[in-house]
Amino acid sequence: MAEPEKLSPNDTGASFIRVLLFAALAVLLFSSGTFLPILGFWGLLMTPLPLALLGMRQGLRRQTVGTALAAGAVLLLFDPLSAFYFLVSQGPLSFALSLAPRRGRSGGESLLLCSMVSIASKLVLLGVFLALTGRNPLMPDPEQLRQIFSHLYDEVALEGDQLQALREAVEGMMALFPYMMPSLLLLSSALDAFLNYRLGEFFQRGRASAPPALPPFPEWRFSRTLLPAMFLAFFMELAITDWTAGAMFAMNLKLVLNVFFFVQGLSLLWWWLLRRRVGLLGRFAVLVLLVVPFVWLWLVFLGMGDMIFDLRRRGRGTSGSGRG
Repeated sequence: MAEPEKLSPNDTGASFIRVLLFAALAVLLFSSGTFLPILGFWGLLMTPLPLALLGMRQGLRRQTVGTALAAGAVLLLFDPLSAFYFLVSQGPLSFALSLAPRRGRSGGESLLLCSMVSIASKLVLLGVFLALTGRNPLMPDPEQLRQIFSHLYDEVALEGDQLQALREAVEGMMALFPYMMPSLLLLSSALDAFLNYRLGEFFQRGRASAPPALPPFPEWRFSRTLLPAMFLAFFMELAITDWTAGAMFAMNLKLVLNVFFFVQGLSLLWWWLLRRRVGLLGRFAVLVLLVVPFVWLWLVFLGMGDMIFDLRRRGRGTSGSGRG
């Protein structure tokens, strides 16, 4: 069980300065979500990290002080609702991350716990904001999105019917956002927890209070119990023709499962590249190909195939028989 780093009795002043610096960094990352629409998204995601590092290095007491100072700064800079948003959306995950090194769990179990904490905090945030303001704080602002896409329209080399088709596709996607709320909540929580967990691993490398290491990416696999859920979503889509609660459930379920299959497919591809000793330049070329949406679909199928047929085990068996 890892403990936070011990401080000498004469280190109180330096410790308080560290608390102030970590709290200020958390406020800066949180504020970037307001002033930088695209980069600020990533800044907002990483807001729990400074407070989590503070807890890992100096203990929960100083992390609590840093969280309170950061929330007070947000209150002064913005308004009470923003301070509440900060405390509920960022605070619980930061404490879950800082407790990860102390619980004796594996990396996968710790990440799952952090993801569940992130989901629970977002549900509380959603319920309180809807009750007080009638507004969903987890959904992107449609007008802000339209401004971003209007700049995109100016950049793309499309005219006439093609540009109109792009506009209609974007508007259709934005109209679907409210119905995709459950899957977006789950995926954003998983991304939130994973990004901060990995960064916590990186910044705590070599320290006693580092989070438990996650398995290497080429070994990532998910449970086969996801396959029945995928078949359920597929048959529900075939059976339901009207836009009902069942259709919304099927769409959200399929979206979440496709992300799992995509990640497993990418993990399998990375395992194969390393096994074939493909160089850094070749692996970088593969990453560049991932910007093509058509490739995503093949990775989803690849992930499903690996889940059904255990392609990595078969690949090792084939290699082993070849060497023999």
